[in-house]
Amino acid sequence: MSDPATWTAAERAAFDARRRSRNRALGILLAALTVLFFGITMVRMVPPSGEVQAKLMAQPKGWDGR
Repeated sequence: MSDPATWTAAERAAFDARRRSRNRALGILLAALTVLFFGITMVRMVPPSGEVQAKLMAQPKGWDGR
């Protein structure tokens, strides 16, 4: 690509449009990952339901007795 200082107004507008498009896509990706990580964190923080908790309690204890 040629030197940006010599671009015409149309070339500059096209470049800016491509840049905005890329930035928008990266912003959406970042927001989606943030929501995904937040959701995973929230799910992991919820205490297990009765059935799951019963299964966890029924598992044999480790070597240290816990």
